Amino acid sequence: MLNVYLEKEQDAKLFSKKLSYYEFDWHLEHKGGFYFEIKEQFSFQKLDNTIALLLMELWMTHTKKEHISEIIRYNYYYQNDEEIDHILEIAMEMILGDELSFFTTSNEIKETIFEWFSQYTIDGVLDYEACVQANQLAADTILLELVGRAIDEWKQEEEYQYFVHAIREYVANSSSKCENVYMVQRKKKFLFYREDGHLYTTKELKMLIKQEPMYIVGLDENELNLTPLLALMPKFIYIYGDDPLESKTVSLLNIFEEQVTFKPLSDFPFALV
Repeated sequence: MLNVYLEKEQDAKLFSKKLSYYEFDWHLEHKGGFYFEIKEQFSFQKLDNTIALLLMELWMTHTKKEHISEIIRYNYYYQNDEEIDHILEIAMEMILGDELSFFTTSNEIKETIFEWFSQYTIDGVLDYEACVQANQLAADTILLELVGRAIDEWKQEEEYQYFVHAIREYVANSSSKCENVYMVQRKKKFLFYREDGHLYTTKELKMLIKQEPMYIVGLDENELNLTPLLALMPKFIYIYGDDPLESKTVSLLNIFEEQVTFKPLSDFPFALV
């Protein structure tokens, strides 16, 4: 059994919705505030840790949401509402992850906030409002750090999107040199096969790359995952492997879109070398 006290009605409503969503067995008493008695759940190994995470989510998405937006606007001087909302979304994701990773996402900022709600009890009751007030000064500092990291990630996203746009423009303004290229996933780099089944050697790829102005899109001739495709310039790209979510593969799917198809390695049409 775990006892949680929330002073404000809106906090209690949001918290009760989360308890119901995760199918907790709980009882609520309204006496000068909102007292929750929460029973142990078989599906959660440590009740106190799980409840601390739910209170942390309440803190991020309700109690401190407006404050985080104000930090973005007044401490980091962003005025565009769309940009502020996007940075806020990144900050939330850094702490809360998504529904699948909510209970496992971890970083030092999340761990600090989690500790506030997992360790703060008064007479056996986890008092949400008292915990918030006790950590107010520390929260201001940690939220400044969180927003700074979210902005850094947002800038990296923007740079990546500019890069993807430059690659797509380069491809759109170039003529196809062959019909198909066949690729096989490997840990560090792809294997590239010609339409007749010939496996391109690293030396052959580098020779082809040197003939193209890769500096236009900011690529180095020693990059051997994306650059060979820009040198070969096929109409269609077929990637074979066992992991469609592998990072290099996802990047190519994102850049080349309809031109690229992912297939299981068992469908590879040539002998693997």
